[in-house]
Amino acid sequence: MILVVSATFHVDIEMADSYVEKARGAVLATSDILSKDKQEVAGYEFSLGSVDYSALLASYRTTGFQATNFSLVIDSINEMLACKGAPLTPEALEKISTSSDGRDVSNCTIFLGYTSNLISCGLREIFCFLAKHNMVDCIVTSAGGVEEDLMKCLAPHYMGMCVVCLFVVFLLLFGALSADLLLCVHRRIRVIW
Repeated sequence: MILVVSATFHVDIEMADSYVEKARGAVLATSDILSKDKQEVAGYEFSLGSVDYSALLASYRTTGFQATNFSLVIDSINEMLACKGAPLTPEALEKISTSSDGRDVSNCTIFLGYTSNLISCGLREIFCFLAKHNMVDCIVTSAGGVEEDLMKCLAPHYMGMCVVCLFVVFLLLFGALSADLLLCVHRRIRVIW
């Protein structure tokens, strides 16, 4: 119990009890009953032995934060690919058997949209794989994507850091940035601090 001493230095038990009840009500508020579809937050259990990567990715659904969103994206992609791979109905096959570019027609059209900076990194190879294996039907990017792709075709990119001028001296002093890397003119993938 918390005791509150008034100006005359005597203990006011009733006032202390009211403060305790207010605090208890604020901190220990009763929770609503959760619906049965709620999942408990839990991560992957690494102590079970060797890592099962399929189970690891499946555990992202209940990991929380961005891991849960990543899991939902995986589910959406799998759903799109399953729809794309499903056979067309006989009625749909009668209407059209190939697309105008000669590729097989499917039950869904998958659009891949990305910003130009994703071409400079290792995702370029993933996008190429998706296009070559007919896993996407339409690619949407900005003109910067074409420029970045052309730059990557002309010369490789290297890992490095891009920093705001005000932080260059700080980073050099504390060894977080190599002066050699800073002074060289090679294209490099940037890590923003």
